Amino acid sequence: MSTFVVGGDTLDVSLNVGSIGDSLGAGIWAFQFDVRAEAAVELIGVVTLATLSQKTGWTVSFNQERMRVAGFSSSRDAIEVGGTLVVFRVLQSDSTEGGRLCIQPLRLNSGDPAALPAVPCIPFDEN
Repeated sequence: MSTFVVGGDTLDVSLNVGSIGDSLGAGIWAFQFDVRAEAAVELIGVVTLATLSQKTGWTVSFNQERMRVAGFSSSRDAIEVGGTLVVFRVLQSDSTEGGRLCIQPLRLNSGDPAALPAVPCIPFDEN
C-alpha cells in the first residue's frame, strides 16, 4: 500500500482495527503505541472525531515529544466492534523524497486479554 501526496500536503490517515470480539474476546479498553515518522513525513496530530475512541468515557492523548499515542476508558466501556481507532494527521514536507509512518508496537489492553498485533508501515511517495 502506498499513499501519493504532494509536498506540503496535510493528509489524514486512519488506523483501523478489525473485529475485536474474535481476537480479544473482551474488547479494547486501553491502547498504546509509538509512532515513527521517517524521511519527509511528520506526524502533527491525532484526531478522534468520528472514530471508535471518541466514545464517552474515553481519553486519548498524543505526546508529540515521545511520539506516543495512548487511550483508555475510564468507565471500562470497551470498544467491541471494528472500525477506525484513531486518525493520524500527517504533513508531507516539500522534500522530493517520500517517507513512512510506522507504528511500533501497537498494544491493545495491558492485561488479560492483551494483544500485540503486527502493524505495517505506511509509505508516502511523491508523485
